[in-house]
Amino acid sequence: MKKLILTIAACLLAFTLHFGCDFPGAKEGIGKKDSAKAEGKIHLPDKNSIVIDKETGLQMEKDVIVITFSKFTGDSTAKAIIQEVGGEIVGFQSDSNFFQVRLPGADLAKSKETCLKLLSERKDVEYAVPNTISKADNPYWDSGQNK
Repeated sequence: MKKLILTIAACLLAFTLHFGCDFPGAKEGIGKKDSAKAEGKIHLPDKNSIVIDKETGLQMEKDVIVITFSKFTGDSTAKAIIQEVGGEIVGFQSDSNFFQVRLPGADLAKSKETCLKLLSERKDVEYAVPNTISKADNPYWDSGQNK
């Protein structure tokens, strides 16, 4: 069941990052500028915090979770929710209310527990999962990173 949830979550994340989410009338999100197309900054994983999840075999960042808030969630509410879990924003895509949040000192079990708590207790949170690491091994694309 957990594998299915993580797979669905990863697909939703990929869809959101690829197509974006632009809802007319949505409140301004954290990091949004006056411009309607404020971009954001995506956090790149730290090699020292990547672990293998024993349940799924996936690489995950042990102390970073991904949260997407509802389109109606404003800055102050999102910041308060992130502070409630002891998190700090390390990356965001403001036009889709997508945030990467570091949980200082957390291990993967604590990160998963935090995600489940957010999803079960906060109606503002639409999506919360540990930051899963993807790597493309394409033999036809020689970037030097495929090894």
